[in-house]
Amino acid sequence: MGVPTAGTYPRMPSVPGAKGTSAATFGRANRSHVEVDQQISSMRGPGRYTSFTLIGSGAHGRVFKAADLLAPRPVAAKVFSTRTGSRFPSSAWREIGALRRLRHPCIVTMLDLVLDLGDTDPHLSIILEYAPSDLLQILADNRATLPARKLWAYQLLSALNAVHKEGLVHFDVKPANILLTVHGSAILADFGLAEDIGVPLKGPRTRPVGSLWYRGPEALMRSQTLGPPMDVWAWAVTVFEILSPTGRVFFMRESPVDMMSLIAASLLSEGENRADRELWAGSDLLLGALADVNVAYNDAAVGQRRFRGGNGYGRFYEQTRKTFPAERGIGPIMDCAFLALQLDPRKRPDCQTLLDNKCWTTWPSVFSNVELPTISEKHTHS
Repeated sequence: MGVPTAGTYPRMPSVPGAKGTSAATFGRANRSHVEVDQQISSMRGPGRYTSFTLIGSGAHGRVFKAADLLAPRPVAAKVFSTRTGSRFPSSAWREIGALRRLRHPCIVTMLDLVLDLGDTDPHLSIILEYAPSDLLQILADNRATLPARKLWAYQLLSALNAVHKEGLVHFDVKPANILLTVHGSAILADFGLAEDIGVPLKGPRTRPVGSLWYRGPEALMRSQTLGPPMDVWAWAVTVFEILSPTGRVFFMRESPVDMMSLIAASLLSEGENRADRELWAGSDLLLGALADVNVAYNDAAVGQRRFRGGNGYGRFYEQTRKTFPAERGIGPIMDCAFLALQLDPRKRPDCQTLLDNKCWTTWPSVFSNVELPTISEKHTHS
């Protein structure tokens, strides 16, 4: 896929609205990349966006920093390509569908859509607000103050609450997908795995959702019933990474079964893991955790369903607290995040409940007077 050129980038003035577009925008229908019901203009015209610089890439496309000729600002162009006659990836429609419905100061803003009907290599670009870096890069540099880290935890939770209230699930919460604006505020991005929980799946899930280290136990055990609790678990894991003085990943193994073993050893006591007991009510009905990440999510092969306990929730909590700074205000926020680390997804509090936790109201500076770091340009290349 080549770098987009200014002369072949028309505006796309008409895109699907929030209503009646679930199938088109969430990738559950067989649709061409330029069908009429997508309401995308294929007219060619003068290019609005120029000076493209590659800042990231993924499985389905690339992300460029670009100049906007009609506004004095940089933008991010997430570019998807396809061969003529084939379809753009479902992740593109998922992201478009989600961002058309979301307006929140802590969620990345979609500014425009652009279509390049090249003769052999059509491009679809989602034009987004530009952010110079992401949370993964900032944590790696370890140069943010504790108040700033607390604020990011709150901003992420606020963003997820807005996502869930709109009936959506993000399904890929992690530091690399949390952008930082030039002013240092956190905004949630990358909605390529997002789903509308009101639209039933056409068939069983064949692929896991979420990145392995941030994946909830229900997905590690291959449940077909996934929803907002997945984001809540990922938020908690991300918060511990944000607050950690070293920015370490909270749970880190290289296969679902090893991840589940680590989580069980951390949160279950030995007495809670008897042979006659499930990890949580109904977990034995799931297919179980797999050792091979290449096996299909819905493969009939039964994985591991029972795991050995270890620390127990209380002991793990105390040990974790000792590894974090004893600074004012960090304890209550850690307590709030620990509430979300429930093996049973039905017992995890929702985002609104977590936002109502007294940890945020007893720390007034979460809302003001936070010194945020100066953000320089540095992006995670996935």
